[in-house]
Amino acid sequence: MTSPARRHYLIESARAQASQQSQVDLGALTPYRRLQYQLHQDRAALKLIQSIQDKARAKAQMLPAYADWVQGVLAADNPAPDDEILTTVMVWLIDTGALDTVVPLVELAVRHHLTSADDYQRTLPTLLFEQLAEQITAGHSIADTGISRLIELALAKTDNGSHQVDMPDPVRAKFLKAAGVWHTEFGSKDRAADLLDRAIAYDDRVGAKQLLKEVRAALAKQ
Repeated sequence: MTSPARRHYLIESARAQASQQSQVDLGALTPYRRLQYQLHQDRAALKLIQSIQDKARAKAQMLPAYADWVQGVLAADNPAPDDEILTTVMVWLIDTGALDTVVPLVELAVRHHLTSADDYQRTLPTLLFEQLAEQITAGHSIADTGISRLIELALAKTDNGSHQVDMPDPVRAKFLKAAGVWHTEFGSKDRAADLLDRAIAYDDRVGAKQLLKEVRAALAKQ
């Protein structure tokens, strides 16, 4: 594991190297371009860190620099379709376990059909819901209101019966399973059984059958 001092050194070294290579006149840039420039430096720093846990800690240190921009976009409710800062911050918030903070940004992304940053191969909803599922399963905290809003997004359908948020069925199943597991521990077992059942319906191999059996057995004893 990289020490805080070493991690700080790597971050600052990468930023300095990127600055020397590009020789950008920051004063001539728009606020967005200045932040985008810093984002590219931060990504260069992250590439020097091999540990996933240390990368997450580094991202947590970097995120405050982008907070004002993201809050401004959220308040205006009018993001640019190619806002690289916004989409990257969403991913980093999930990576650092700030799940309640990211929920309104996920809703914003879905509402405005935002796309992923260039270095992600999945669509943005797929990327967000898959990583949310992983972090919820790993035990990162999320409030009932937050997970309820995410479940609503994952299950919402249009008038013609198609999903409002398009993603592969296994990813939707993975998220619903994670939400079901959350409800077995912190919410309603009835809701947990419903979510696990839905997860299996989307992907029979999601790995929720045994847990669903246990939840239904617990409900039968009530």
